[in-house]
Amino acid sequence: MFASTSQRNDDGLRASYNISLLIAKSGKPHTIGERLILPAVEEVLNTVLHKPASDIIKRIPLSNNTIE
Repeated sequence: MFASTSQRNDDGLRASYNISLLIAKSGKPHTIGERLILPAVEEVLNTVLHKPASDIIKRIPLSNNTIE
């Protein structure tokens, strides 16, 4: 049980790091993560996978302070 929760948290942090790296490479402002990327991820999860995105989105920290 604990390994599963820990793994999900690690996956969220890994996704956050990878997305942050993509943002940095693009030269876009880091705030694009919250304004564009997370809403886009939420739309994909809802539309394509038919899954509620709220639990997954909460595990991907892309706030202004996290990426900066």
